[in-house]
Amino acid sequence: MIEEIVRLLKEKNELLKQAESISAAMNVDDIDELVTLDEARNNIVEELKKLDERVKLIYENSPQADSISRAIYNQEDYALVPDELKPIYDSSKENFKIVAHLLTFQDEYNQHLAHLMETLQDDMKENQKSGKVAKYLKALDDQVIPAGSVLSKANRKA
Repeated sequence: MIEEIVRLLKEKNELLKQAESISAAMNVDDIDELVTLDEARNNIVEELKKLDERVKLIYENSPQADSISRAIYNQEDYALVPDELKPIYDSSKENFKIVAHLLTFQDEYNQHLAHLMETLQDDMKENQKSGKVAKYLKALDDQVIPAGSVLSKANRKA
């Protein structure tokens, strides 16, 4: 049982490293690429949830369930962890290190998204203004404007 839990925790470690790698690459301005990376990361999160469920199914009915849970979640002083559960504790500790690093990426990602949203909003406003100006100029073209008027086509710079 303990070996199987450790094996699954190591599998989780590999998935977390993949998520870490994807998260590091998410500082891009290309929205399509960002969406693709975000979807890949979300798929990993789903796989991680399934792994956590599998681990829990292994130990939840065990007489050591409480001790195993504390070892998995590093909720025990290492000196108090029974020797046979220390491999679980150690594997989980490595996973928590990666999760902590992922959280810093998440803060950076959120800031990057906020910047991208601001840029997109500015671009949309600019495009909207350009569209309004073009529509206004078209409307002027359709009107009869006296020669020499500042609104005549010959006097426009835009």
